[in-house]
Amino acid sequence: MGLAAGQAVRAQSDDLLGGLVTPGLGFLPREIRELMIYEEPWLGRTFAPAEWRTDFSERDVRRRAADAYAIDQAELRRRRIGGLADIRLQTDEDLDGRWFDLKTHAEWFDQRGGDPSWQSRLRFKVELPEIDAGIMFFYRHRERNDSAQSERSKWAGAVNMPEGRDTGFIYEHEQRSSLEDEVMDEVGAVFRWEPSAATRLLIGGVYRQQEDHLIEQRLEFDTRAGTADLPGSPPRRGYPYQSATDVVEDGVVTGATLIPGFGRLERQLKDEVEDKERISGFIDFHHEYAPDSWFGVKGEYARRTNREPNRFDIEFAERTDAMWSYHMDGDRPVFVPGPLAPNSLGLRKAEFENNLKRREHAELEALVHHALMPGHSIEAGIFAQRTSDFRDIGYQRWEPPVSPMADGFDQVAGDDIGDVLGIPLGVGIDPDKARAYFASLAGALRLMNAETLLKNFGEDYDMTRDITGGNLLYRWDRMNWRLHAGVRYESARTYGSAYDAQWTGVEPALRPPTVQAAVRRTESSKTENDLLPAVLLEYQPETSWHFAANLRQTLQRPTLRESAPSSYVHGDDGVAPLARLGNPNLDSSRQTQLILTANHAFAPGSMIRVKAEAWKVDQPLTSASWFQSYQPDNPALSTRPTANYRFDQTLNADDGELLRLGLHYAQTFHFLPHPFDQIGAFASYDYTHSSQELEVNGTRRDTPLSHQPRHRGVAGFFYRSHRWKGFVSADLHSDYLVSAGGSREGLSGAGDLWVDQRITLNAGLSWMLRPDLEIYTEFNNITNAAFRMYEGTPRRQTLLEETGPSMRIGAHWTF
Repeated sequence: MGLAAGQAVRAQSDDLLGGLVTPGLGFLPREIRELMIYEEPWLGRTFAPAEWRTDFSERDVRRRAADAYAIDQAELRRRRIGGLADIRLQTDEDLDGRWFDLKTHAEWFDQRGGDPSWQSRLRFKVELPEIDAGIMFFYRHRERNDSAQSERSKWAGAVNMPEGRDTGFIYEHEQRSSLEDEVMDEVGAVFRWEPSAATRLLIGGVYRQQEDHLIEQRLEFDTRAGTADLPGSPPRRGYPYQSATDVVEDGVVTGATLIPGFGRLERQLKDEVEDKERISGFIDFHHEYAPDSWFGVKGEYARRTNREPNRFDIEFAERTDAMWSYHMDGDRPVFVPGPLAPNSLGLRKAEFENNLKRREHAELEALVHHALMPGHSIEAGIFAQRTSDFRDIGYQRWEPPVSPMADGFDQVAGDDIGDVLGIPLGVGIDPDKARAYFASLAGALRLMNAETLLKNFGEDYDMTRDITGGNLLYRWDRMNWRLHAGVRYESARTYGSAYDAQWTGVEPALRPPTVQAAVRRTESSKTENDLLPAVLLEYQPETSWHFAANLRQTLQRPTLRESAPSSYVHGDDGVAPLARLGNPNLDSSRQTQLILTANHAFAPGSMIRVKAEAWKVDQPLTSASWFQSYQPDNPALSTRPTANYRFDQTLNADDGELLRLGLHYAQTFHFLPHPFDQIGAFASYDYTHSSQELEVNGTRRDTPLSHQPRHRGVAGFFYRSHRWKGFVSADLHSDYLVSAGGSREGLSGAGDLWVDQRITLNAGLSWMLRPDLEIYTEFNNITNAAFRMYEGTPRRQTLLEETGPSMRIGAHWTF
């Protein structure tokens, strides 16, 4: 009903009063129910046994970067607070009366050979009947071997070309092969005590320790070109390709050959170990003091710490003889390097980071539900919540006196990487050899003081958000009708500190070095008070029909990182200078939503749902990028000329709207002869129209709301018998906006950024070998659908990533 704090909405309870029960999806396999996340987040009879809604991106523990990004961001009302306490602890009721539960599986990724990933989870329950209590212990171990292949392109605009102004060309292209190993152990327990039939106490906690090791090989084609229209720039400034060989189509250079001696071919390695630690706990007390009257207290705390104690990046480059060409394969750019002289790649830079990131979340709430008279009840509650986000970056950059230093790559060369997205990447860098090589040159390298200072402080911040408030709800039940009417008050204070870090891009090699960087500490504080009403009316004329109308107001809050008073001004002389700004003046976006649903269970195990939504969105939150003339303004810096900086910042749009129509269907074919009567079909489809009016750098324009695909759906078949259960499904979304630019067709990261449309195919099959032993297998992303982003037009691809298909085989044993 929208009364939960921020976006921490609860799913509908299994038991609504008076038989007013929405036709459910319990007859579907679990994997399908989690795909179809269209259940309304209405408040149930009590808050204590309610479960948290499962996000699509959280339905599995394996790394599926493309799916997680595309689907998690598809919801406008993202969880903006409380996102840390996402280890929902299963109570012993979830064990279904079994005292032992073991689930294990192995998984193979198509993009990576070698050892499979595997995971085992054990739950063990002990009953203490003498005190009416029980303890459920929980242990999980995971070893994950994962990989991803991606390519990234940056587009610039050439001026005064015969084909027209701002003709788009690729000024930087990068291919990546990312291999990641993870070892994770997690242990937890839940204690349940029921001193009487009316009283229950739950206390639980989880501790997780995890180590991730990432080795990422990169091949980069860097033209050293910049953006168009820098002050004082000549026509065609920085265009790096031979005009005689240009192929230009619809304002995009689709084929080109580099001008000799213009660009730089780079070989890069990232060797990173990340130590992760998470601790969380909760307490939940519930007491029923009269029929349909109870009170409860609930609290939880979670802390997540990520440490990168020794992140190592090293880069080798060739500038003189670097040559390549590119052409379009559909909308995908394909780069082909020219031959290089032996041992021509030399050390350009080495970077070390010792980073600490910490997030904490704490919440305490108390709620009273009191029955006034038959059919009438009232609920009142208060709550307090604190969320914090802290980052401490330790960065060092080392360079040889002459960059790049001659030769050196042959001393660190490793194995042939093979193909990345079908293109040979060649010989990579051996991580152990690279570290030893750096150590042998330590005395000959110089620390880049200015850039080190900028990046140490430009990413640091310490932000906290405190939210306090209360809610009041009246509930009326009569025959086939139910009414919820309530209001929630929230007072939120967001405060903290960050840094204004600026660098002119100049750091002479002569001694003594001139450190052209400056840092100023910044602070901010903002308080918001909001009153959020909500009304829900339900009508169920008979058990097979259910209608509901919900009118509510909710909030979308900016993240703490977006709200930090930070400034990161990077005046690099190579490509476009960058100004990345936090925005402490961001307001939370208020959404007024009208949601109408009609549900009909037309046969056993069969239902259809129709939904219509209309949202009015005040001050939508949108990431934005644009170009504007700028001059570093810190008085500690020497005067620099005005330059064309690219600005990145999250903004409030003026207003927005969303209209959505949805159809949700599932049917078991009981009318067919056996065994076909155990087959069923399911499908859901959403059509969404959204818009917002946004002002970017003085230009007002209309765009869709962020992360709202126009078309989204899932369809498939399932089979369910006493021993067998299976499904095959396809899910899709059309393209959607991620970040707004100064104009849709802008270039160099200042155009509209879109996630491309995508269809994935998944399947699963399980067999109950015996009542307490299940064998199962799952196939994900069978057609190897890649994740793709583009800037302005599909012809300008900025990111292509694929993890490939995967197969899982496992077993689930209970007794």
